[in-house]
Amino acid sequence: MALAAACGALAWTSATARAVEHLKPEPEPTALTRPVWMEDEGIILAESWRSPAHRARALGRMDFILPASEAEGFRREHSTVMMEELKKLGVTMVLLHYYEGFGFKAEEAGMKDACALAEMAHKAGLRVGAYIGGTLGWEPLFQEMHDANVWQAATPEGEPMLEDASEPFRRAAAVQRPAYNDYLERVLRRAVTEMGADLVYFDHVGVGSDSWDRFTMMQFQDFLTDRGFKDSIRVKLPPPRDNSDNPLSRAWVDFRTKIAAGHYRRLSRYVRSLNPQCAVACNAGAVDADSAVIRGVDHAQVLAFSNAFRAGGEKPGWRDNHAVTRIPSLKAGQAFDSATLLDAESPLEMAESMAFNLRCLGSLAWFENGRVVPPRSRLGGISAFLKPYLDFYATHAEFYHGASRAADVGVLWTYETFAHGSQPKRRAICDAEQALIESQTPFAIVFDPNWDNLDVYGALIVPDESDLSAAQRKLLDGYKARGGEVIPAATFQGDPQRARERLRERLRVQVTASAAVAAEVTERRAVPQVLVHLVNYRVEQPQKNIPVTIHTRRLLHPLRAEYWNPLQPKPTLLKMTRSGNQLELTVPQVDIYGLIVITGAML
Repeated sequence: MALAAACGALAWTSATARAVEHLKPEPEPTALTRPVWMEDEGIILAESWRSPAHRARALGRMDFILPASEAEGFRREHSTVMMEELKKLGVTMVLLHYYEGFGFKAEEAGMKDACALAEMAHKAGLRVGAYIGGTLGWEPLFQEMHDANVWQAATPEGEPMLEDASEPFRRAAAVQRPAYNDYLERVLRRAVTEMGADLVYFDHVGVGSDSWDRFTMMQFQDFLTDRGFKDSIRVKLPPPRDNSDNPLSRAWVDFRTKIAAGHYRRLSRYVRSLNPQCAVACNAGAVDADSAVIRGVDHAQVLAFSNAFRAGGEKPGWRDNHAVTRIPSLKAGQAFDSATLLDAESPLEMAESMAFNLRCLGSLAWFENGRVVPPRSRLGGISAFLKPYLDFYATHAEFYHGASRAADVGVLWTYETFAHGSQPKRRAICDAEQALIESQTPFAIVFDPNWDNLDVYGALIVPDESDLSAAQRKLLDGYKARGGEVIPAATFQGDPQRARERLRERLRVQVTASAAVAAEVTERRAVPQVLVHLVNYRVEQPQKNIPVTIHTRRLLHPLRAEYWNPLQPKPTLLKMTRSGNQLELTVPQVDIYGLIVITGAML
């Protein structure tokens, strides 16, 4: 009966009309304004965001109160001693529990504890993030608010949708319910005003966007009507996930990505209306080929309203003769001036963020119950091998503060490709990025909203032509007419040598190394300085004698090239060969991370 109610040709209601307004296109900024403190201080994160109500329920407590056996650990966690310990470790921000959807009565004590801990953190000189869960702790919530049961997301069979099957006490929310959004705004007001949060972090973006509750299905029906589907259409099963030729499948993906982004956009705007210097962050997941189709997350729509996002992804390293990296997610963050929140358990993970992130080393520690452990494994202690990298990042903040990216190649990501394109089309873009990474080619990801300045790139890697609109093809034609090079993504087939040979003449900075090395180029124009970051993904095998050629626009005196290795106390002065405005030098050895700093050069 629930499925039948959800799937018929449903009538328009005023509530649905208000919700569908969020689905209509509107002009969006290319990026959310970045709070000043994020660039000045950067983010090195420690986390403990499971609320006491969540912890208690996970232990089987139906009163949602932590048992006495947990009291000592909870006190250690919520103490000035813990905040000072994290500060000494190198942490600059703590992400604290605040609200996880169990209702104000069940969460009230934990919210007060979070406010007290936030005050301790601020006194210790740490920034504070407030964790906002995107699920419903339905058992106490529905008793406190009897109308909240209609906020539940539903499966096609009419059953409550779970975010995690191992925790059935947490259910997904139908995120477009106006009353649910109104309720969350009450939570946010308290987090920003009472807790004094410097950042608000939204978890579970995209979860519930595929709900089959009656309200969401009414919206989907109206969405279909707006697209020209017949009024009598009956939606019986979820459309095929990877059938781009099916109009219903396309509509379902578009609908999901729009309601997920619309929900997050509303909450992001509300936070910034309360405090323009409060950052907004979310868990959008890794930037990969299937995020829109599988998770309902279009990163271009979500990151436009984010100052930071959690990406996840595989643990970086060298496997099967390829570099396994998280660089695409980091590049996506760059496109929207958004820091990427990644785990930093190893020197390689930290090096990756030093090279490609925006004033953010990621998550260094998890400190629930007063035990400081690595964020992903949550076992053992924080690796002592991280200290040289933390010290280097803190001591030489000038190399990262205010530096701009210098990418000569743009990789065009279209919504059409990643929401509706075939798997081979999506794979071609990802393989091209891999070829660029392994050929040390500095590149930028360019999403649909950012096509207004293509001329900054010497070459563009483009998706299959069938995925381009007429307007996009016209832009590319103009770009080619002005001397730019347009290269189909399928050209490279994941081969770094092909990429190197095709693009070499387009690059201002040319690094020639094995496929284990990735390169990033930044500039500090006020100094001026050119900085070349090198990351070795084959950590057990240092890379030696790497030639670097730099084509500069201008050279000034004094001209100096230094090579910094966090494992060495002092930089190495590099010899340079100059021919006009071209410089050539050789890096003696890259262990895990190395930084070339050329003072007096402008690209």
